[in-house]
Amino acid sequence: MAQHTYFLDRNREEPLLLSWGFNWKQLTVSYKGQQLGEIANKKALIQGQDFQLPDNRTVSVKLKGSFMPQLEVLVNGEPLAGSATDPEMIISQIFKLSIILAGLNFTLGLIASFWPNELLLRLGMGPGTVFTGILIAGLAYGIKKHSMAALLASISFWILDYGLGIYFASQSPGGVNPGSGLVMRMIIVFTLFRGINALKELKQKRLPETQVASL
Repeated sequence: MAQHTYFLDRNREEPLLLSWGFNWKQLTVSYKGQQLGEIANKKALIQGQDFQLPDNRTVSVKLKGSFMPQLEVLVNGEPLAGSATDPEMIISQIFKLSIILAGLNFTLGLIASFWPNELLLRLGMGPGTVFTGILIAGLAYGIKKHSMAALLASISFWILDYGLGIYFASQSPGGVNPGSGLVMRMIIVFTLFRGINALKELKQKRLPETQVASL
């Protein structure tokens, strides 16, 4: 049984617990220990369902996406903080993923540069990937600052990286099969693409604040 607890307030005094079985079966929604209702199966979860809180707020739960399905949890139509479709959470996940990838490229690049071995060299590791790690980290911090340019540059980088990987693999008999990294890169690019709408939503939220501040 999988489960996740969200909080409806900053003081973390209003827990909302979602729990479900294999393949999203029997998803239950509980608020402060009291069950609000249940969604029977994945098909019903894709359709989505609303639950009423004691103070008349509405919690909406829906399964979104086909490639990497994620739970959308809304309160009165707004993404719940920390949920999969919360724009701040999406940007945070992109930042963490990018930093991990930057660290891997930087570290493996250093190892391959000073203690070369056949496996790392076949993977293309070396001084170039040290600079790649620095580049990815720089873009990650730009994304954290809500830079759309940094996000688009990061997406372009990973698409170009895979394209060049296929080209160089075709020119080097016995090289690493480029298809071996396809799924990983698809996940990376998919995650980054989610950031486009997230940044747009955050920009829209900031507009009223900017307008008020200018008055």
